[in-house]
Amino acid sequence: MLIDIAQRQERYRRFYADPRPGQMLILTSYAGGAETPPLVFSEFDFTQEREHYRYWDRLVENLLAQLADRTDLDDDWMPGIEPYYGFGSFGAVYCDAPLTFTDSTCYIDPALDRLDAMDALDMTRARFWARMFTAAARYLSECSAERFLVSAYPNPSPLDVANLLRGNGIFTDMYEQPDLFKRFLARCRDAAIVNWQRIDQATHNVGGGTLAFGRWIPQGALLLEDAADLISPRLYREFGQPYTQAMVDAAGGAYLHHHSLGKHQYANMAALRGLCVEQISSDPGCQRPVTEVEAIYQRVGGDELHAGVAIDLECTPDEVYEYIEPLKKGKVILSVHAESKAEAQRLVRFARSQSLA
Repeated sequence: MLIDIAQRQERYRRFYADPRPGQMLILTSYAGGAETPPLVFSEFDFTQEREHYRYWDRLVENLLAQLADRTDLDDDWMPGIEPYYGFGSFGAVYCDAPLTFTDSTCYIDPALDRLDAMDALDMTRARFWARMFTAAARYLSECSAERFLVSAYPNPSPLDVANLLRGNGIFTDMYEQPDLFKRFLARCRDAAIVNWQRIDQATHNVGGGTLAFGRWIPQGALLLEDAADLISPRLYREFGQPYTQAMVDAAGGAYLHHHSLGKHQYANMAALRGLCVEQISSDPGCQRPVTEVEAIYQRVGGDELHAGVAIDLECTPDEVYEYIEPLKKGKVILSVHAESKAEAQRLVRFARSQSLA
C-alpha cells in the first residue's frame, strides 16, 4: 500500500538542481478513484479541541484509501495531509476575531479597525487556533508512520496576514498611511515567522523538506501571496516583496502560491531570492496560464541554457499535449485531472518522455 516517498523526493531534488530548461514533473488526479466520505464542516464543532482530532483522524482514513488506490501510478504527487478549515482560520492564529463556518470554508471579520491600534493586538500569543495548527503538525506527523507527509498550515505572506486582520482597508492604507502600514507589515512579518517556526518544529516528515499542495521542496515554507495580485507591481515592491523576502530568508526557501489575475506580478515574485516554485492558479475570466507559458517563462527569467524559477500550472489532459513544446522551454510542474486512472498513467508516460529529467 505504500508509495516510495524517497524515490519521489529524489526526483524533485534532481528537478530543482538541474538548471536546464525542459525539466517537467506531473501530478495527476482522476475520476473513479478511491471513494471517501466528504468532510462537511458542519459535522464538527471546531471550538472544541477533541473535534480537531476527530477531523484529523478522518483525513488520515481518507488519505490511506487514496494511497491504496494509487500504488500503480508513478507520478509526482507527494502523499500527504494538509488540513484545511478555510482561509479565515489562518487569520485566527493572529487574533481573537470569531470565525463563521460554512460546510466547506470559514470567514473571519477584520480584527483591526484602525492601524494606530495595532500595538494592542498580540499577534504572537499561542492562542487556540495557533495551538491547533501546531498540534495538527505533531499529531499527523506521528500518525504518518513514514507513509505520508504533513503540512499543517499554508503560511499567508505578511501582506496576506495584514489583509486578514485589517480587511480591504489595507488597499487604502498603502496610500493614506504608508509609514504606519509598513510598521504594521513588520509586525505581521515577525508574527508570521514565529508561527512558521512553531509549526515547523512540530512537523516531522520522512526525508525532510516541505510538503506544498501535494508537491515537495527540499527546504522552506509554503507561502500564500494572494493580496499582492490586487495591487500594482510598484506597490508590491514597496509593501509586499521586502516582507515576503524576510519570510523566505527565515525559512531557507519557499513554494509560493498566487493567481493568474496577478500576471503583472510574475516577475516580482520570481525575483524573490531562494524561491523554489511560483505556483499560478487559474482564475475565471483570465487567460489560462498554460496557453501563454512562453510569456510566463520570459517574466520569470532564464535563457536557452538556464531556466528561471520553476512554475506550477494546472492544465487539462488536452492542454498537456497541445502545449507540450512551449512547456518544454522552461521548468514546470503540471497538475492534471484525468477521466480515469488509465488516462492518468498515459499522461505520466508522455510527460516523462518529453522531460529532460
